[in-house]
Amino acid sequence: MTWRQLGIGLGASGVAIGLYLLWSWQPERQVAHRFGELLTALEDRKWKKVDQLISPEYSDEWGTRKADLLRWSEEGLRHFFWITFTPADPRFSREAEGVITVETRLKLDGRGTAIASAAIDRVNGLSDPILFVWRKEGGKPWDWRLASIRQSEINLQTTPWE
Repeated sequence: MTWRQLGIGLGASGVAIGLYLLWSWQPERQVAHRFGELLTALEDRKWKKVDQLISPEYSDEWGTRKADLLRWSEEGLRHFFWITFTPADPRFSREAEGVITVETRLKLDGRGTAIASAAIDRVNGLSDPILFVWRKEGGKPWDWRLASIRQSEINLQTTPWE
């Protein structure tokens, strides 16, 4: 192998790596990756990872803040022996510079207490999709955090038996 062939090979490798990084660092792909990481962290109950994926400024239409969301998630998932979140046909939309939404229906599967069964029935019975709003909060391509969740059928102001 000559120096020229080595140089061409290294140059081609560099171009291939650069193109792969450009492709994988596209905002929609990064949000898809982060969304998958969030669902997996919830399933595995890795609360430190969940905390890292949620924006410190998280707020939603129900008045929930990040600390409340983390606490309620941990309390709610205690009722499950195991759980799986499966997004159905997620759609990614760029809403504004640094804001991407993921619109999807989540299918829950799992086993647990009666509360877990009720949660599975409630989430799987939603007719409208859930909207996850992600915001870019840093200069790195992977600095995306969950900023809000919206769903028109969920009312946290009432209890399920009202």
